[in-house]
Amino acid sequence: MRNLTGWTVLCTTNDPESLTIVRIAQALHIPLVQSSQMHGAHLAQEPMLFERVSELAGITDLAIVEIPGPSEERALEERGIRVHIIDHHTYPNLDRMQSDASLTQFLQLFEITTEDLLRVGFDPEIVRGIAIIDQGFLWELAASNLSEEAKRATRKKYTELKAEIHPDQKEKEDDALRMWKEREMHGEFLVIRSTSKYHLREEYSFLIADAFPKNPPTSIIVEGDGRISVQETKKAEILFQKYGGFLFGKKECWGMLAKNNPPSVDKIIANLRE
Repeated sequence: MRNLTGWTVLCTTNDPESLTIVRIAQALHIPLVQSSQMHGAHLAQEPMLFERVSELAGITDLAIVEIPGPSEERALEERGIRVHIIDHHTYPNLDRMQSDASLTQFLQLFEITTEDLLRVGFDPEIVRGIAIIDQGFLWELAASNLSEEAKRATRKKYTELKAEIHPDQKEKEDDALRMWKEREMHGEFLVIRSTSKYHLREEYSFLIADAFPKNPPTSIIVEGDGRISVQETKKAEILFQKYGGFLFGKKECWGMLAKNNPPSVDKIIANLRE
């Protein structure tokens, strides 16, 4: 592991990947500033960011995990702090897509080895598996060279971490199963329209992966509040360029928040068929 003098990590715990990063940092005594922001985190929304960072004696390097904010990053650098971006998403007017998951980038940046993980009680295969799920979801995990036992253990751990983050996880899974029963196929496209108060994209994705372990269809998920996601399509960048929103899943998935007035399912399908 690298010399930690002057280093600090800023990270949320809003998904299994970020929670794993925080847990590893804590176990290895890597200085940590923990954010309470959920999905959609931004440095401009981080409470007392500069004050909290200024309280860290001797800080020279700050690794920021999936909390974008170019102007705040510049302000930190103007204060003499080297900013290291850990991310693998594309945001409006900001492309931070990487081939490696943020968890993988974190391990590389801090030079954390298999031996380091084992020393503090982490299973390196499960850590790798969680990174694989975050980068390419369950289909990439299934295609990986991890053992079948490690794949099962990874999926179990991932589910446990989700339940830890979301105490209402069981209710979310029940809602997803209920909506799943009402799914529709529009030609080659799988459409799920939710009435749940929860955002259930990931829960639906587990159901899709179980139903289509290979060659999953392009899925269009409309959440109860109007948020929309399109997964497993080579045309995600076309939707992003035309409507904005954000890209994830190696630029093969696209999403848009309800407040930004996403296009209808019919318009999305028309774009995908062009």
